[in-house]
Amino acid sequence: VKMEGNLREIGLPAAQFDATVNGLEVVRKKPHPDIFLEAARRLGLPAADCVVVEDAENGVRAAKAAGAACLGLTSSFAAEKLRAAGADWTAPDLAQVPAAAVGGPPFAWVP
Repeated sequence: VKMEGNLREIGLPAAQFDATVNGLEVVRKKPHPDIFLEAARRLGLPAADCVVVEDAENGVRAAKAAGAACLGLTSSFAAEKLRAAGADWTAPDLAQVPAAAVGGPPFAWVP
């Protein structure tokens, strides 16, 4: 319900993604890496080839425990807290993603 609500809030249907995973589909919750490992598995990618976007310290810890890179959005926690949890980059929102986080120039979020 939370995932669907969050996606609806930003105007993105779950069907637009190649894979979705929610907390009800894993036994161990964040800060354990299970949710991100399952998402990478469903995408057919090693977690090390993924960038996780998170807005909470436990989410950042889970992403890093999975072996993924992590972009911390500062909508819930300060950049310093997200970096202390292990975030590789921080940004205030998806419109201001650092180029290094996506391997090129900043991108536009297009629903």
